[in-house]
Amino acid sequence: MTVQIVVRQVRSTVPAGFRVYSEILDGIGQTTGIGPELFVYRYVNGTEDTYQHVATVADVKTVTRQGDTGWDTVGEFYRRKTATLDYTNVTAAIDQAALMKSRLEDLAINYNAAVIEYESSTGAVDYESADGNRKLTLDTVSAQVGAEDYQVTSNVSVTGLVGIPRELFLFKLLDPLGPDIGNDEYVRVVTVDDIRTYPTNVSWVSGDYYRYYEADEHFPYLATANTHNSTIDTDLTALVEVYDESTDEFEGEETTIYTS
Repeated sequence: MTVQIVVRQVRSTVPAGFRVYSEILDGIGQTTGIGPELFVYRYVNGTEDTYQHVATVADVKTVTRQGDTGWDTVGEFYRRKTATLDYTNVTAAIDQAALMKSRLEDLAINYNAAVIEYESSTGAVDYESADGNRKLTLDTVSAQVGAEDYQVTSNVSVTGLVGIPRELFLFKLLDPLGPDIGNDEYVRVVTVDDIRTYPTNVSWVSGDYYRYYEADEHFPYLATANTHNSTIDTDLTALVEVYDESTDEFEGEETTIYTS
């Protein structure tokens, strides 16, 4: 998704001096590929919050938007789509107006590059225990499906699976009619105990936990989507080894003779 930022800027003379009003427009065909909340503020009380700067790529990845849970925490940063700045010096007002537009232009370019890098993480990764007895392939598709909606679909491939179950993602059932990975609560990559404890099908009672081979998750921030990807990778790397060791400890065959 190409990033485009459309800003409406109004410069006017007011009793306080010289005002620069900037608004990110998010109507049809306007700002796309990024949310319109691109001005960073520090929360004071909702009416006297202090403007900080045009958002950076890092800010868009991590800073809460106005209206999201926790945005109105005293002393913390949040993002909103308008900025009204007053200056007593006309030169300072002109300079700020130009600076805001320049930084928004840079943001569009840099954020697009960050999204391209995120989406290029799509692909297949192989996991294998040290002795080669447990193998799996994870197919991952990372996509930006909305202005600030980052989707990660992780699927344990049916091919290349050796010595380990396919259902390696743990969910909490929210829909009593059956599993719905888009709406049920994703918990984590399973542990060895989870594999031994939780079924791959359940009695469809809300609150049950079950295992499934695919996780399809959406995130409002690019950083949290990347963290989700990284966590799955780390956990699967550990799982194939721990599962191999725990299974090897149990599996085996021997003939024992007891005599009086």
